[in-house]
Amino acid sequence: MPVMHYLKRLFTGIITVITLTQPVTALAESLYDKLPVTTLEGDAVDLNQYKGRLVLLNFWATWCPPCIKEMPSMQRLQDQFSEQEFQVVAVNLAQNATTVESFLMEQEFEFTLPVYLDEKGQGFKDLELQGMPSSFLIDQQGQILETIVGGREWDEPKTVEILRSLVKN
Repeated sequence: MPVMHYLKRLFTGIITVITLTQPVTALAESLYDKLPVTTLEGDAVDLNQYKGRLVLLNFWATWCPPCIKEMPSMQRLQDQFSEQEFQVVAVNLAQNATTVESFLMEQEFEFTLPVYLDEKGQGFKDLELQGMPSSFLIDQQGQILETIVGGREWDEPKTVEILRSLVKN
């Protein structure tokens, strides 16, 4: 069965799969360039650094219970891959560094994923996010493979298997 078929089967049910339309695909061509994010220290981040690897770009907020619930599974997922082949990137929407840092320090789980800020919420508007959390599976060339809206357990065996097959392609 083709990988994309597995992805569609995997991402339906608990979460909503949004079929990408031409305008969103056009946006994906320059997704990394059009998404202005900063580190928690306020430094600009060039997301093009992630080209060449499969990326799960996750938009979240501290006030979003499903976002918080899925964070440990995102870390466990990342722990199963080399950062050179696959990277989970967390982008906080419309909150400041103090809020995000305080939230991360209060958590009982270790969260070592890169966390960036989109303090103005530009991603929500430009990417036409439909809800929180929202994630994009992005291929090695920076193209959006899948848009996922809603929380999930990212480290389920079938998800890991599919991601491993995409990393090999």
